[in-house]
Amino acid sequence: MKRLVKLFMGVVVLLLAGCAAKSVQRNVVLDSSSGKGLVVISVSHDRVGSRGMVGTFYMDRKNGLSDMTMLRTLGEAFPGVVKGSQFKDSYGQVLVLELAAGKHSMDSWRAARQAGYEITPSVDPSPLEFEVVAGSIQYLGNLHLNMESGKNAVGLTVIADAYPEVRDMRARDIALVEKIYPQFKDSISINLLPLGPWSAERGNTRFISPLFYPVTK
Repeated sequence: MKRLVKLFMGVVVLLLAGCAAKSVQRNVVLDSSSGKGLVVISVSHDRVGSRGMVGTFYMDRKNGLSDMTMLRTLGEAFPGVVKGSQFKDSYGQVLVLELAAGKHSMDSWRAARQAGYEITPSVDPSPLEFEVVAGSIQYLGNLHLNMESGKNAVGLTVIADAYPEVRDMRARDIALVEKIYPQFKDSISINLLPLGPWSAERGNTRFISPLFYPVTK
């Protein structure tokens, strides 16, 4: 029964792909009277995961899957076709998001392949909270999924597990942002999420459709 629930939840997430976060337009300007501010955050996963693996970080999840924002390590060029990576050492992208002033949080994560295999925390980790100030732009850091490889039942190398962490990649990320948004050069403040592993108390859950071979470490 639990596996059926996990499969259903995975399908629902795919159907909600339109909720994936996208960066603001290039001509955006800061306006304190708008009641909104900008945050810069990058999301990525190890290259061992390949472009077939997509990591998702969930932000401001309040009332289930329908009320949240999803930050994907690879965006879509077209429906079902992922974009290339902005980074040389990992698959990922930098996002510049416009958010309402006030408190926000990163709440959970997921790593999944199109073949039906996914890795999620068994219990959501403690949320990573941050505050947005109207008319400001701030850098929060890099949410990265470290991938652990393993062998499946037929001896093929596959992704066996994933471990998220928060990294300070300001030199790389801010340089990319300032290239796309030159109006923010030298004006991005630093307000990092807590650095280091973002661990859940009970480890991770790995689910795979019965049509595919199970993964073993």
